[in-house]
Amino acid sequence: LKIPEDLVEEIARLHGYQNLKPTRLNAELRPVPISTDERLAETARAALVQLGYLELYSRVTNPGEPPSFQAWSLANPIDPKDAVLRRSLLPNLERAVRGNLERSPEPSFGGFEIGTVFLRPPGARAPVEEIRCGATFWRAEGKPRWSGELAKRHTACLFQQLVLPVPTFVGEEIC
Repeated sequence: LKIPEDLVEEIARLHGYQNLKPTRLNAELRPVPISTDERLAETARAALVQLGYLELYSRVTNPGEPPSFQAWSLANPIDPKDAVLRRSLLPNLERAVRGNLERSPEPSFGGFEIGTVFLRPPGARAPVEEIRCGATFWRAEGKPRWSGELAKRHTACLFQQLVLPVPTFVGEEIC
């Protein structure tokens, strides 16, 4: 027996679980308030699903990304290919979406992730974690290619859903 709960469990076992009478909890359970960031993430999630994107979950590392002075390297990674904390959601998202598109009979595939990235501001001794939303949409026309015009329309639609000013785009491609 190492903790008090172990002792209670042993007494209950010896007495017989069937002999214990159920009791009502005296604690009042209240819902935890949802933060503004959580509400914003849920709105973004719903808008992207409505636009036809699937939510993907990826690693907090970018497999195969070479260590750089801007990335945080792990001292003891499980796999040497996963030795760098991600600074962006896009590399993993693009890899996943392209892989799904190559295996899918569908002519297009879009995916998004709302997740943590790890930044290194000048002079930082520890990673700064930020929650980001990333999305990518690819079409299979011969070989998979990224659809920039569609991304612009979807980004504008997402901003409207989030009640943010609609962005303006410079040039033909966005990142």
